[in-house]
Amino acid sequence: VLITPQRLKTLDFTSPVAESVDYYMKRADDRRITDIKDLSGLTLGVEAGSAMLSLLPQLNDMLKKMGGKLGKVVQYQDYPSAYQDLASGRLDYVVNTYLNLRDAVAKRPGVFALGQPVSKPIYIAWAMKKGNSALLSLFDEKIAAARKDGTMAKLQEKRAVAPLIRLA
Repeated sequence: VLITPQRLKTLDFTSPVAESVDYYMKRADDRRITDIKDLSGLTLGVEAGSAMLSLLPQLNDMLKKMGGKLGKVVQYQDYPSAYQDLASGRLDYVVNTYLNLRDAVAKRPGVFALGQPVSKPIYIAWAMKKGNSALLSLFDEKIAAARKDGTMAKLQEKRAVAPLIRLA
């Protein structure tokens, strides 16, 4: 789960296991979009209530520095619906995590194209009920052991996730 300030209020998290960066995905044949600045004023899709939605101010700040602004934001109950609207031209681009967009592009390479990063890195960890310190300690011990013996690095490579800087 992505660690966000909102989630920290109600959940406890293990030590991070990876980091994530949001990217944009466009239609493969959309020649209007070649760079982040080209997203200015365009309609984007994102999942309602998602961490990606809460990170859109970072994209807006990027666009402002380039003289642009965030366009209309359409919220979806799920990403497959947003991807369908992107494919049909009802959206100009979708914002999601790199891994999810990479998979969508791999499944439909002639339809979608992966863009550039539009957020700063955010950490991924296991979430659990707040206050369950025994379970949290158990998970953290196992994660530390997996880092030490190399299992974590192998899993991150297998899933092609961004590894963390080695935490002590």
